[in-house]
Amino acid sequence: MKFTMAQGDLLSVLKRVCEGIEKRNSIPILDCVRIKANDAGGVVTFTGTDLDNEISIVVGADVAAAGEACARARAMLQIVEALSEPVTIEQEGDHPVTLTSGNAHFTDHEIGALPVRDHPVFPSFAIAQQFVLAVPMLWNAIETVKFAISTEETRYYLNGICLHALIKDGKTWLRFVATNGHQLAWCDVPAPHGLTVLGMKIVPRATVRILSALLEGHVNVVHVEIGSTGDNKIAFRLGDIVLKAKLIDGTFPDYARVIPTEPQTEIVFEAEAIHGAVKRMTAVLADHRPIVFGFESVDAALSVRNHDGVQAHERVAWREIKGRGMEIGFYGRYIANILERCSDRVVLKLTDSSSPAIVECPSRPEIGFVLMPMMRV
Repeated sequence: MKFTMAQGDLLSVLKRVCEGIEKRNSIPILDCVRIKANDAGGVVTFTGTDLDNEISIVVGADVAAAGEACARARAMLQIVEALSEPVTIEQEGDHPVTLTSGNAHFTDHEIGALPVRDHPVFPSFAIAQQFVLAVPMLWNAIETVKFAISTEETRYYLNGICLHALIKDGKTWLRFVATNGHQLAWCDVPAPHGLTVLGMKIVPRATVRILSALLEGHVNVVHVEIGSTGDNKIAFRLGDIVLKAKLIDGTFPDYARVIPTEPQTEIVFEAEAIHGAVKRMTAVLADHRPIVFGFESVDAALSVRNHDGVQAHERVAWREIKGRGMEIGFYGRYIANILERCSDRVVLKLTDSSSPAIVECPSRPEIGFVLMPMMRV
């Protein structure tokens, strides 16, 4: 195998492939990128995997000799980052992969030439649903809800973003939703052409991270392929980049049950004002005590007190209030996460001091949040 690529093109490919390779592996072959050069088409395919996700990227190159090889992905990335001239990658027989750029020559003797046959291949799957989404739409949906993904391994079915179709206002929508049991976020996008029914499919946290990184800089569309019930897998195709992943086997909870249907109080704030106040209150919280919101006839009073005896108070004017006043506590980081995704105005809907609160952004009607209250200490 022998081919030559521009340093910038090779660097871009390796950065993307490394997104799908774990930084610490006990299995040497999983540290590697599989490289396949095709002289007929003048293209090279780079593939990386962590067994649950696989990234494949096809790029053009000056191929002198076809073949396949494996090389340590991050070691190669570090080398290419230090280069500026075109890079020639070569491998022959049982010898390690070598990189040549100008007068520089690199050989990784640490692993030698690992057999390509040992590099895992992501299993093929039967496609039950396929549709196309605009990159900005998909990126916006992911960025809106990913903060609410749970990291608690015991409830593994919450460790990702759930996708499903729903009917709202007489139209079909594709909903992205995530929750960790304390905060819940959703984002609805118009159902793409051909999508009418889609049960709950849970995309793992690691896949969300990889996909989010791959979407940056792309302005086209994403082709989404979802496996049948027996093939719980998904694929995202972005031009010459393909990300395949295993979906989470589990049942996402009926989250609609925690969304209040008859809130008693509704307060409208300027997003910037309430977000700024929350950030200032959070700055003195050295523990998991809540920020206490007190809603009165004139404004809202925010107050905190930590274990060191430090107290903070701030009053924020609201634009409109409906219903009765009350006091309720929220974990500062959770409400800050929500407010970061709102602009213009924020609507806070409350039932009582011990029930979940709804947060809405009138300028972004496609998104919504639910926040569980914290007990006041």
